[in-house]
Amino acid sequence: MVIDGETEFVGSLAGRAREVIAQSAAQPPDASVSISPQSNGDLLVQVGSAQPAAVMLAITEDNLATKVGGGENDGRTLHHTAVVRDFRRIGQVRNGKFSSTVQLELLKDWKLQDLRAIVFVQTADNGRILGASSLKLGSLPRGT
Repeated sequence: MVIDGETEFVGSLAGRAREVIAQSAAQPPDASVSISPQSNGDLLVQVGSAQPAAVMLAITEDNLATKVGGGENDGRTLHHTAVVRDFRRIGQVRNGKFSSTVQLELLKDWKLQDLRAIVFVQTADNGRILGASSLKLGSLPRGT
C-alpha cells in the first residue's frame, strides 16, 4: 500500500494503514479545489496550487451489489461503495491555477442519487495528492 505517494508498506497491516492515513489527513492541503454545479448539469472546477499537477475527475456510485454465482463467495451478495464509473484527467495546474467547465458523461443505468464527483490534484513525480473535493450529484440535471 502507498499512502499519499510517500509512505509504502504491506497493505494487510490494518493498524499501520489507519495510522498513516490519519497522519496524512491531518496535514493541510497544498491545493484548494472547488466544484460548483452549473445550471446545465456541467461542473465548474477551480484549483489553486503552487505546484504544477494533474487535475483528475472520478465519478463514483454507491449502493451497488453483485450476486456471486461461484467460488468462495458463491450464493452471497456483495455490497459495493464508491465504485468508479468514470475516471479521467481534466487538466493541468499551470501558473498556480486551473479552471474549467467539465461536461459529465452519466449513463442512464447509473443511479443519480448515488453518484458523487470527486476532483483531486496529483503530482506527476510521486503521485502525491495535493488537495481534493467532492460533490454529491443527486440534485443535478440528468446528462446523457
